[in-house]
Amino acid sequence: MEITMLAIFTTKLALVGTQHVVGNNINAILDQEPSEEDIKEDLFQMHTLRTYGMHALFFKSFGAS
Repeated sequence: MEITMLAIFTTKLALVGTQHVVGNNINAILDQEPSEEDIKEDLFQMHTLRTYGMHALFFKSFGAS
């Protein structure tokens, strides 16, 4: 319990004086679940090879992103 409270306190202390980069309106958009159409569109836009040469199946198999 003490470690958790220390972590929360440390995180809040680290964020003192920082500004929000994403406003509430953008955050609401980012929090939305993607539609089936969005997912389909994104999947069909993926190329077999990524720009750094790794095949898409590698990322599917090993869970790398």
